[in-house]
Amino acid sequence: MTVIRTAGTPEGLELVAQSGATHTLDHTQPGYLERIDELTDGHGIDLVVEMLANRNLQDDTGVLARNGRIVVVGSRGPIEINPRSLMVAEADIRGTALWNVTPADFEETYSAIDKLLQAKEIRPVVGRRFALAEAADAHRFITTSPARGKVILQAR
Repeated sequence: MTVIRTAGTPEGLELVAQSGATHTLDHTQPGYLERIDELTDGHGIDLVVEMLANRNLQDDTGVLARNGRIVVVGSRGPIEINPRSLMVAEADIRGTALWNVTPADFEETYSAIDKLLQAKEIRPVVGRRFALAEAADAHRFITTSPARGKVILQAR
């Protein structure tokens, strides 16, 4: 699998490279998506996992492979898109939210992730820790600061 990840700082680019990305792109640079054709030998992107749809969704639709899919995981507001690029690629956009998962699916997913963690096959990067009492500060941090790993709330 070829994995292309983006970041907006040198530290972020290093982090996504260390996490196993085949290629990294700086999304603060104008025209950064123009490299997609080169990096995919003209195929395009089969799957985009979109963390900030209100900013990126329109651009995502332009880099999709035929029958590609965008899965929206995060968005901070509305966006207007032109559906023509979806039509040309015969592509899909799907939203996902943890609160829609059934208890059985949650347990199955949690169990699979736990096995990967125990086997050290995945290693999440912890960027910052907050005490549970600082949950409001943690939320402000997530929405206003560049992400460099996971933000953890600790009960003690």
